[in-house]
Amino acid sequence: DRRQRQMYIRDSRWTAPLLPLLLCAVAAMGTAAAVTGVGVGFGIGDPIPPHPRLIATPEKVARLQDVIKLDPEAAYHVGELAAQGTAMLSEPPVVQPPPGPSGILTTVRAVVGRVMTLGLLHMLRWNDSNDDNTTHTEDSNNANATAWSTRAILELHAFANFTTWNPPHFLDTAEGTFAMAVGLDWLDDALSDVDRAYFQDTLVRLGLNEGAKAFNNTGVCHWWTTSPSNWNQVQLAS
Repeated sequence: DRRQRQMYIRDSRWTAPLLPLLLCAVAAMGTAAAVTGVGVGFGIGDPIPPHPRLIATPEKVARLQDVIKLDPEAAYHVGELAAQGTAMLSEPPVVQPPPGPSGILTTVRAVVGRVMTLGLLHMLRWNDSNDDNTTHTEDSNNANATAWSTRAILELHAFANFTTWNPPHFLDTAEGTFAMAVGLDWLDDALSDVDRAYFQDTLVRLGLNEGAKAFNNTGVCHWWTTSPSNWNQVQLAS
């Protein structure tokens, strides 16, 4: 029942990254993008579609906004996401930990969860009171979107300031690359030119370049490039 779902949502450490994915999947149902592939990918020479492009698309965001208005269950889950996002606003951004037995994966996954949660709320222009019957102005919704994006950008800065994304434990690097890529995409309209350039440089320097080294067998951790293990799937998907 709803109470059990609510307990799971609040207690599960996997919820932060998974709930935005679930909501994007809901948004894809019944849309042309889900059937024809519009916004899913593009080939060399094709026009580059507008942001967002990763997982979410402008069509999916618009669809989700419509679904929230009509489906109480969807609105409930977005409300839970907003509660998580509100808690994140007052949390300090991540700091670079010393690598441990599992690298810095716990820290990286915190970044993933925060960026996806705050990023989706930003794209939805979600206002804290969207789940009541109050009429909201465009200014009030934009102000709330600014709060989500400001905190997400602060997180990206903290993560970009790391000296390494720990390629010896490449799950950290791969999932960190994913976090930065999603942040650049979902927050594109909130980024300054300076922030965008800094995050793009960091994505290449700490993420993509390390991946290239792994596939050239010059990286410190490259066994996974030819392995059938879940590491191969996670790294390539990221």
